[in-house]
Amino acid sequence: RTVQTDDAVDSNTVGNYTLGYHAVDAAGNAATEVTRTVRVVSPAVWNAIQNLTFDTSGATARVISCNTAASDTLEIPSTYDGKAVTSIERHAFENCESIWGVVIPNSVTSIGDGAFFSCKRLQYVTFSEGIETIGEFAFMLSGLSEAIIPNSVISIGDGAFSHCNNLKEVKMGNSVEQIGNETFFRCESLYHCDFSNSVKTIGNKAFQGCTSLEMYHEGIITIPNTVQYIGEQAFAECTSLRSVIIGDSVAWIRNDAFSYCRDLTSVTFEGNAPFVDSFAFWYA
Repeated sequence: RTVQTDDAVDSNTVGNYTLGYHAVDAAGNAATEVTRTVRVVSPAVWNAIQNLTFDTSGATARVISCNTAASDTLEIPSTYDGKAVTSIERHAFENCESIWGVVIPNSVTSIGDGAFFSCKRLQYVTFSEGIETIGEFAFMLSGLSEAIIPNSVISIGDGAFSHCNNLKEVKMGNSVEQIGNETFFRCESLYHCDFSNSVKTIGNKAFQGCTSLEMYHEGIITIPNTVQYIGEQAFAECTSLRSVIIGDSVAWIRNDAFSYCRDLTSVTFEGNAPFVDSFAFWYA
C-alpha cells in the first residue's frame, strides 16, 4: 500500500498549503482523495508557539505566560487553536530575560499590567494597530530602546515604561489622551518624546528623572495645545531642558512640575498664563 500526493509544501515559504492525497493498494486500486491544510510559519512564530501558554477557554485566546528560558524573537500568532489571540495577560512575559524581540499581531487589543516587566534584554516590540490599552508597569525595567505607539492606543497605564534605561525615543499615536503617573519615570536615556496631538493630561512624575530629555538635542520641549493639565513633578529633574513652550490649553501646572530642571532658562506660554502652583519651577 502507498499514499500518493500531487501537491507539495515549501517549508521555506510562510503560508497555508492544501494537500490532496489518496491511498493505493497493491492491486492499484485508489481510494477517494482527501485534502488537508498545512500551515508553514516563520521561525519567530514557531518560537512563540513553543514557549507561550495560551488560555483558550473563552471565545478568544489569551497569552497567559511565557517560558522564562525563551530567547530570541517571538512573533505571537494571530490565531491559536482556531481562536483569535486578543490579549497579553498580566505578567505574561515577566522575567523572560533572554528574549530580545516581540511582534504583536493586529488581533491583540490589550497588554496587561506588568506583561513585560523586567524583560531586561527586550530591545524592541512591534506594536500592532489593534492595541487599545497598555497596562500599568507593562514594560517597566525592560530593555526597550524605542517605543512606537500606534494610533489605536487610547490608554497608557501608570509606570508603563518606567525605569527603561535604554529607551531613547517615543512616538505616540494620535489617540492617546492621558500620559499616566510615572509613565516614563527615570528613563534616563530618553531624549525625545513625540507627543500625541490628543494628549490632555500629563500625570504626576510622568517624565521625572528623564535627564536626557531635550527633543533632538535642542534642549526644548513643546507641550501640545491639547494638554490641559501638567501633574506634580511631571518633568522634575529633567536636567537637559533649557526651554519649554507650553500650549494654549494648559490650565494648571502643579507643584514641582519642573523642579530641579537646573538648565531651564526659558518658559513660553502660547496662550494665557495658566494657574501655576507656587513651587512648579522650584530650583529651576
